[in-house]
Amino acid sequence: MGTIRELLDTEFGYLRVYRSHQVLVVCHHCMESLVAGLLRVQFHSCQIPMPVTREGDAMSDVCGVPVSWGIGHSLAEAEIKRRNTRKS
Repeated sequence: MGTIRELLDTEFGYLRVYRSHQVLVVCHHCMESLVAGLLRVQFHSCQIPMPVTREGDAMSDVCGVPVSWGIGHSLAEAEIKRRNTRKS
């Protein structure tokens, strides 16, 4: 969570990133810039090595840290869009 927060802070600035439980929220005035930045963060998160499990194996079916996102005018709207995107 901390590494993803650092990526978001670097991309958008630490004043635009908020944490709500297990969700990181980014406030932005331009939808196109927001989507482009989120895609860059998602790309860079795939480059982060996965932690090793107790058995000594990394998660083999996932490359890097998975990041999903949704965009909306409220946290609830963004969560609905994120879930719909993951299903398709």
